[in-house]
Amino acid sequence: MYKRQVPKGSKVNLVISDGARPRKVPADLAGKNALDVAQALEKVSLKPVVERVQDPSVQLGYVVSVEPASGTEVEFESEVKVRVSSPRDKAIVPDVAGKSTLQADADPVSYTHLDVYKRQAYRCTGRSRH
Repeated sequence: MYKRQVPKGSKVNLVISDGARPRKVPADLAGKNALDVAQALEKVSLKPVVERVQDPSVQLGYVVSVEPASGTEVEFESEVKVRVSSPRDKAIVPDVAGKSTLQADADPVSYTHLDVYKRQAYRCTGRSRH
């Protein structure tokens, strides 16, 4: 702060600030690395708040979306929700080893998870387990 003494009765100009100017949420953040997005937000004096979401279409650790949306004008140091793609919860895969597809299909416990099992088996072997 600038301190200077002036003679009593002198005219003093006083400037009152309206505060910091609004900021724009940077453009094209979705699909970028979460750390890069956080740095971009901090660079324009915004506060990234990470929310982990499961989105198989977006690479893990990359941004699914931001809120408010890119291009939106917000107040200085506003929070911006950054939704980041995270690993999905583990699926329960029934023990169907040694069973035929028909037996696995008939097992009520396996039935609810059969679709997951078939996809996993296909990924591992490259063959469909129908």
